[in-house]
Amino acid sequence: MFIWILTILMLFALEIAYLKLADRLNIIDKPNLRSSHTIPVVRGGGLIFPLSWLIMSVYSGWKFPWFTTGLLILSVISFRDDMRPLSAGQRFIFHIIASIFLFAELSILDEMPIWLIIMLLIAVIGILNAINFMDGINGMTGLYALSFLLPVSILTSSASGPIELNPLRSPTIMLSLSIIVFGFFNFRKRARCFAGDVGSISIGFILVFFLLSFMTDRESALGISHQGTFQTFDPVYILMLSVYGVDTVLTILQRLKLRENIFEAHRRHLYQYMANEMKMPHLTVSLIYGLTQTLINIYVLSGFVTWWGALSVLTTLSAAYFWIKAGPLKRPTSAL
Repeated sequence: MFIWILTILMLFALEIAYLKLADRLNIIDKPNLRSSHTIPVVRGGGLIFPLSWLIMSVYSGWKFPWFTTGLLILSVISFRDDMRPLSAGQRFIFHIIASIFLFAELSILDEMPIWLIIMLLIAVIGILNAINFMDGINGMTGLYALSFLLPVSILTSSASGPIELNPLRSPTIMLSLSIIVFGFFNFRKRARCFAGDVGSISIGFILVFFLLSFMTDRESALGISHQGTFQTFDPVYILMLSVYGVDTVLTILQRLKLRENIFEAHRRHLYQYMANEMKMPHLTVSLIYGLTQTLINIYVLSGFVTWWGALSVLTTLSAAYFWIKAGPLKRPTSAL
């Protein structure tokens, strides 16, 4: 219990220190026409996510060295982007570099054909950007990350003896605590800070690491054990990010239909429509997304998921997307 209290106090100290530093350095997210907030808020509070991972890794004897190196590279460039925006090309290069380190950690570079590696690289970069784009309202990033980490913590068993309960040695516990600390400042009507690119990109990268570990049957490296439905490469686990995935893909298709530049900032995501046009409280929208993904993840990790079940999940999410956007409230023309 003492190590838990000490860890939580340390994480709170790190977050408070950053908030004070960000105020001095003017690392502030100012609202614009595309924002879902109306007052300036500190940006980059999600820096605590990669810091917590680094602390866990160092305390555990530099655990996951390749992945941790990639995470640090990605976090540094994302934090630099929070302070002064970088071009898409610059970010893209570092996303590729970090992804290669991730693949090296999981031995993907040695064991998979080049065409599959390229497809995975495109998918990883796409997921990172999707998670970043979805970080637009209070509580969204934190609750969504917990919807992934908590079912993994509860529904998986230890790969080697008793389950590790020391947060400084357990990736899932350490990350969950950092998210809860971040949520203390973010999960409120008037957030004290936003995750920023450093937060959303880094936590997305970590979730992808977990996801690929499950898909390639290497989750034992994370100190957990779970029986997948396939023996080699199991794509069904992508359902663990399906709520974001459906919102992102369908929104991109909508924008393409309207002949918009899909790389420009916008307010067409379903969560933005719910928060801005339907005037639902931000925390309510975040809870809906988080709880929905939690239920799906429990289903996936239960071991009963089938291809028909996966198709049913995606169909249901897609139907909900279209139903909510079609009514019962009519959107103003500017929001179409």
